[in-house]
Amino acid sequence: MWKKLIICLLAMAALYCSLEAPAAESKREQIKKKANQKKKTEDVVWEKDIKSAIAKAKKSKKYILLVHIAPTVNNNSKLFYKNIIENKKVLYKASKALVFVKFEYENLKKVSKEAAAAIKTYPIAKRGNSYVMPTVYLLDSAGNVLEQKGFEDKDAATYLKSFKSMKNLKKK
Repeated sequence: MWKKLIICLLAMAALYCSLEAPAAESKREQIKKKANQKKKTEDVVWEKDIKSAIAKAKKSKKYILLVHIAPTVNNNSKLFYKNIIENKKVLYKASKALVFVKFEYENLKKVSKEAAAAIKTYPIAKRGNSYVMPTVYLLDSAGNVLEQKGFEDKDAATYLKSFKSMKNLKKK
């Protein structure tokens, strides 16, 4: 009787181990997938020069999202930074159709050479005597302006979909 009980326990243990091993492996695979997704979402690159962004867009046949932003001094820019720029998951998805270029400002009297060149072609919007920050442009791969927007407090996906020209991006 003891022998039968021991054999039965050993059989149950073997069955349990055979069921547990694939589950443990699938958990490992899930952890690896999550790590790979994080790596992919962290790979969103914001260009710092409009010329290189246009060259990259032409080569990859993508559109360009150009942003003039002042997150240290402007509340709308802070919201944009939090809701859009820090949303790596949505930006990663959007990066399949877009090249991102960003110019950050603390003081408009002291701008980089690259930002000054961008401002000439893609000026920061004004409302009266005040600059509108952020000013966001959607450009084609040649650098032509398709749309220009400010920022309303929206999540990243909703904001990007609010560009009328973005509907054309899905078809390409």
